[in-house]
Amino acid sequence: MDEKLCTTCGFMGPPTQTHEGNWAFECFLWLFFCLPGILYSLWRTDAKLETCPKCGKDSVIPLDSPKAKDILIEKRAADQAGVTCPACKVQVPRLSVCVNCGQGLK
Repeated sequence: MDEKLCTTCGFMGPPTQTHEGNWAFECFLWLFFCLPGILYSLWRTDAKLETCPKCGKDSVIPLDSPKAKDILIEKRAADQAGVTCPACKVQVPRLSVCVNCGQGLK
């Protein structure tokens, strides 16, 4: 399974496979209507979704897609830009402590 990017939470990694539909509805159809139950079960086993293991959304895209490349470029630029220290108002790299004044950063 290849790596994917979640456009919702930013997770990068292999997605999880889930089935579309609802198992309770499937059981209801099997109990009361046999033929629709069979058809629904066949559709559910064939319809698989790739979802993000972190947030559970189905908004995963391949890492080599143009949209994923744009998201990764923006993420790298934001990481390299750093943060502004709230105490001394100096732009510092993303660290847990400001190198200028020693203030803890979040």
